[in-house]
Amino acid sequence: MQQIQLDFGAPAPVNDEAGEGAANSWEYAMRVTMIGAGYVGLVSGACFADFGHTVTCVDKDPGKIERLEKGVMPIFEPGLAELVATNVKEGR
Repeated sequence: MQQIQLDFGAPAPVNDEAGEGAANSWEYAMRVTMIGAGYVGLVSGACFADFGHTVTCVDKDPGKIERLEKGVMPIFEPGLAELVATNVKEGR
């Protein structure tokens, strides 16, 4: 299995408008592994990464992972390439 790391690990601020008082002012990011980098795994992983989580996508097709590492999307989903590019650029 080949894998690609989409690192979006910056913590996201907690919305405490209700005044419930979070333990601290940050919500910690999760580490998520997406098995399959196709229509479900890649899109979901990109969205989780955009929310601030650290995402690793694995796929049985090494060519798919190689294309992703080069910035080439293996599927067409409107806005996916931009979402991935933005988050990679920001180091997430």
